[in-house]
Amino acid sequence: MKYFFTLLISVILLSSAIFAQEPNPKADGYKGIWFELGQKGEYGDKYSGGLGTYTAKHRPIAIYSPEANKTFFTYGGERNHDRHLLIMASYFDHETGKVPRPTIVHDKQGVKDPHDNASICLAGDGHVWVFISGRGRHRPGFKYRSREP
Repeated sequence: MKYFFTLLISVILLSSAIFAQEPNPKADGYKGIWFELGQKGEYGDKYSGGLGTYTAKHRPIAIYSPEANKTFFTYGGERNHDRHLLIMASYFDHETGKVPRPTIVHDKQGVKDPHDNASICLAGDGHVWVFISGRGRHRPGFKYRSREP
């Protein structure tokens, strides 16, 4: 019987350690992804440039919470000019007038295409949801919910 309880407690402790998640890392600052389609024409590339909030169909990318007095937003970021898409999220605090360093919600693992940018939603229970676009089966979409409302 003693062995059973020792085993049970060990399993509980081990499973809680396995399912515990580290907080998502913070980025050093705000840097949107830079993208070039590569379809050059007489007037230059079809579209290119800073596309952190691309496309117009990804909406909303910001949402205000009256209870928190904050505007939460998402954008497509990158680090170190590597043009590697990172889905970022942060907020503007209307009381302080400041924004904290952005959180890296998801690393698109080498994807450089801002078609995979995200949209954001504020649920009725106060949780913030980030919905990340995908492209077919080879680049799936993802959804994330904030830990706390």
